[in-house]
Amino acid sequence: MAVTFCLSLAAMIYAGPLAPFLSQGIGLTLVGAAAMALIGSLALSYRGTLIQPQDVSTILLSTSAGAIASLPANSAEAAFATVVALAGFTSIATGVTTCAMGVFKLGYFVLFVPISVVSGFLAASGVPLVRGAYGMVVPDGRDGKGATCCRYLGPMACEQQKGSQGLDRFAGHILQRTVAWMPWRAAVPQDR
Repeated sequence: MAVTFCLSLAAMIYAGPLAPFLSQGIGLTLVGAAAMALIGSLALSYRGTLIQPQDVSTILLSTSAGAIASLPANSAEAAFATVVALAGFTSIATGVTTCAMGVFKLGYFVLFVPISVVSGFLAASGVPLVRGAYGMVVPDGRDGKGATCCRYLGPMACEQQKGSQGLDRFAGHILQRTVAWMPWRAAVPQDR
């Protein structure tokens, strides 16, 4: 399962102008995931901990990678090297910060973050994931036979096929339907 996550997360990061470097990005992602699993299994005190690349950090990294790749002064090779350096630096910085919080017993700071902030952040991170998945499956809004995506995803996804407004509304619609389906929906006021 971790290999599948690595493939899809690397495809989100190395998209657009970085697409020629996707195979190298997948290799780097798999090596990073293997290093995480090895170090985690040897260094963590709780043996049941699962360690694998996360999707929320991939959203932030893919946004940064897209901004770096779209700079006109960068060649594709320079953009790829910069994105790899960015991924390496953020990984090391995150690891050092996490280890420092563990050594200095600062984990209780998490208690000061309200659960509504955490759940809102996690719910909002689903929109870029849906956009990225949609962009990988249907990059130009059409399937292989030339038909528009409206046939598969409904009219919400087709308001602006090449723009992001229709897709954002579609992702918001999916998120709204998911929240309405969840068991705790009775605790959330509904305006109907």
